[in-house]
Amino acid sequence: MLNVPFAKLSPGGNTTILLSIPAPPIAERARMANELMHPLHLGAEQVGFADMGAELPRLEMMGGEFCGNAARSFAALLAMEGHPALEYCDTRGECEGMVAISGAHTPVQVRVRTCTGSGAGKTVGGSQGSSVPEKGACGGADGTPRRAAACLDASVRLTVPDMVGECLHAVEQGMDVVRLQGITHVMLDAQKHPLPTPLEQGEVCGGLRRRLGLEGEAAAGCVWYARHGDSWRIDPVVWVRETGSTHYETGCGSGTVALGLLVAGRSGEPFVRDVRQPSGQCIRAAVTLAGPDRFGQAWIGGPVRLVARGEAFLYSV
Repeated sequence: MLNVPFAKLSPGGNTTILLSIPAPPIAERARMANELMHPLHLGAEQVGFADMGAELPRLEMMGGEFCGNAARSFAALLAMEGHPALEYCDTRGECEGMVAISGAHTPVQVRVRTCTGSGAGKTVGGSQGSSVPEKGACGGADGTPRRAAACLDASVRLTVPDMVGECLHAVEQGMDVVRLQGITHVMLDAQKHPLPTPLEQGEVCGGLRRRLGLEGEAAAGCVWYARHGDSWRIDPVVWVRETGSTHYETGCGSGTVALGLLVAGRSGEPFVRDVRQPSGQCIRAAVTLAGPDRFGQAWIGGPVRLVARGEAFLYSV
């Protein structure tokens, strides 16, 4: 039996367990993750390994994939711990820093501030909408780490190709592939490609992966999207190769920004929207353009809530 410290967080749904240990070999990671995710254990949709002692704090996902919501959870946890990797910025009233995330080829920029009210803050890439954390909450100038609130607004900037054509690939009407570092999504217009029933989702998504040659990806999602007036909703089903797991996720950060990239790339207009998740909560995507057929920045953000923390007992290792 192995005892490991953990934190369980909810970044707009998509419950995430972060273990405060360096990542073991990938085969051992898969065993640990599948045990922890089981409903008779802690229960979650994904597991990551948080190495906070590294010079650049690093999050390694269970299958070596990239996960935007896990990255946001990691940033929030660092802020809660007062980690010196995040520095407080007076002018913006938020903490900012760089972290390493599996699947991302370069360090990832993160920003964190405290939520207000019910925690439905809308801070993405430094926009307004949440209150300012106390100075020092992220290991600020007073040098004393302080635990931040149990709900934080955490944003992550994703690295995306400069050219729209390098990221977006049309398959057929209402079906596109959006390639990100560490994960690829098949985007499906729900009016043209209705969401399958829960019993059909695994088979349908597996068929799409095989058809589109995505079986070699670290992770691949099928994301059904729908627009109702000015509001958007996604229904994401995400597969991780190394763990062999497929989840209808209650929230998907990378799927949310993939929708933003798709809409911005096709319309030629920036996409800044709260996107409704299956959890009923929203994740906000902010995608800008740097010119015709060129992406600028891509951010995802929104509330991250600490659900539980303590020590987990693993019997599979």
